[in-house]
Amino acid sequence: GLRHFAKGISSISQWTGNEQQQMAHIFIAICTGAVDNRVTKAASYLLNFIHYSQYQRHTSETLALMQQALDGFHEVKDIFVDYLVRKEFNIHSLLHYVSAIRSLGTADGYNTESPEWLHIEYAKKAYHVSNKRDYEIQMTRWLQRQDAEDEEEGSNDDEYETLAEMLWVSHLEDSVRIARRCPHPNLHLADLEHDYSAVDFLPALCTFLVEHYPDINVTLSHFDVFNMYKTALVPLPPSYHFPDNSSRYTRIHAVPIRRMRDPRKADTPAHFDTVLAMEDRRERQLDPHGMRGLRIAEVRVIFTLPPELGGAHHQEPLAYVHWYRPLQSLDPVTTMYKLVPSTHHARPNLSIIRVSDILRTCHLAPKYGSAAVRSSWTSTSGSDLLLNKYIDLQMFDMLCPHVYT
Repeated sequence: GLRHFAKGISSISQWTGNEQQQMAHIFIAICTGAVDNRVTKAASYLLNFIHYSQYQRHTSETLALMQQALDGFHEVKDIFVDYLVRKEFNIHSLLHYVSAIRSLGTADGYNTESPEWLHIEYAKKAYHVSNKRDYEIQMTRWLQRQDAEDEEEGSNDDEYETLAEMLWVSHLEDSVRIARRCPHPNLHLADLEHDYSAVDFLPALCTFLVEHYPDINVTLSHFDVFNMYKTALVPLPPSYHFPDNSSRYTRIHAVPIRRMRDPRKADTPAHFDTVLAMEDRRERQLDPHGMRGLRIAEVRVIFTLPPELGGAHHQEPLAYVHWYRPLQSLDPVTTMYKLVPSTHHARPNLSIIRVSDILRTCHLAPKYGSAAVRSSWTSTSGSDLLLNKYIDLQMFDMLCPHVYT
């Protein structure tokens, strides 16, 4: 997710590695239109280089892209001299990254967070449980016990606790998980239209059933009820450059606004995630690591079919989505995809899809420019939107190779 810097960033005198990483997620989106385009390009080139340097697996192509990003930065870096920000640059070490990776391997393990974490886990905690005398022997024994417990219980406790709260839908190929107990059972269509803005939900569902479950002969009506879920977990798609992501999940939210009974308390705002979903499975199979066959959508409802439909159909999580226009146009400065909500006769272009057709969540950023942003802004209220490729490494990996081809 995104970090909220409540006090801004100007007051931060010493940045930690985590703060720098969080700021990098949104830095380009904030700069776009607010500063000289050459400044934005320089920052974008440098962020590209930083992201490529974190790949867990490299090829000749990715190393060439990494070098291309560095060359692009050197072409426009003089803008900082022109604006009297710097007189010179002491970044000679960047020139050796590509050659070092070719000769010594990937650099993803070289960071400030790993040794800091190891020092806490294997030195500070172990010393804290000792009696501070003959502590070396006590620390060694404590660490041995910790290793034995990890081998017995497994080392993925945090992830297991999260996934234990979810229901394994065994018949789904993509291992989608939803809550064991439905938080909003038996909601009527009127509730969907009012709380979730799910217009034309019933026609869209009927179209989906005809296309995917033609054996269902039950006719749905406005009197049918549906089980609604706040979230769903979907596994991140495999990545050649990030093999460690194979066991990670992304959480999708579809939560309407919560009205508070106490007028003194502010309402809890709605949370509808934007996602990257498969619109065409055949196109996706032709380019499983790229963007073919994919499209951006906003998830408005996560639900299951009524059990009276029979079979295992009612167990499969489905999503009602509002589509954005296909990914075609790139912003020339940021090289991010420009997005506009898709409409039909001034109404959202919508459909029902399987949750298993969703690959991951994504971040849409407005082109802020120099004007103030309204507090009421949402991802569907503006026409100038950018698909943020810097939100995490996997999204960068999916988007960036297509920018340079």
